[in-house]
Amino acid sequence: GRRAFLRGDWLRGATRAPAHAAPAAGATAPSGRATILPHACLAFQGVMCDLCVTACSPQKALVIRNGRPTLLAERCDGCGECQRVCPAPGGGVLVVGATPPAAHPRRR
Repeated sequence: GRRAFLRGDWLRGATRAPAHAAPAAGATAPSGRATILPHACLAFQGVMCDLCVTACSPQKALVIRNGRPTLLAERCDGCGECQRVCPAPGGGVLVVGATPPAAHPRRR
């Protein structure tokens, strides 16, 4: 919650959601695609954050519009980098149907 965030637990990954977590009610995405969770995303809470957008540099599937990340679904390959770097407590972005990290080639 808020106290964990203010203590900085999110910096140490103490409040990260498990990779297999289901999206919130109403949040849907095709298999292997990112889903922005507005209730959890820091940018939707008024905090300046674009880490997911920066992590998505090869595909440019995430862009900032009106200060918030927006998914261009046709560009998303489900790599999970956006989910991995998200600092929001519990995670503000979730990749549904993602390939396990060991099976997915790393981008440079």
